[in-house]
Amino acid sequence: MSGFEDREKSFENKFAHDLKMAFKAKVRRDKLFARWVAPHLGLDEAQTSAYASSLAYTVHEKRHDDSLIARVLKDCADKGIEMTEHRLRKHLDEALEEARVQVMEETKS
Repeated sequence: MSGFEDREKSFENKFAHDLKMAFKAKVRRDKLFARWVAPHLGLDEAQTSAYASSLAYTVHEKRHDDSLIARVLKDCADKGIEMTEHRLRKHLDEALEEARVQVMEETKS
């Protein structure tokens, strides 16, 4: 391989790796977010795990964040819990930062 081909392959590998890490972080974010929401909804541990999996299940879909927020808002409203979109988005952003750190730590090991 020429130097150019080696460099091109390296960029492709990095791009694929970055996409994989972003996907893992987003799935982890959704699960962390669900664990934050669960006590508000009065879920026990088994229900929390199922809820977290159900939220993370659609991570690959377009407009996932919007549908995630809409679902959690509806779940809160169904339980008579006051929740704002702003508060949910804030915690979703915080969960993403925590998820990125966790995923990066796992890949270092």
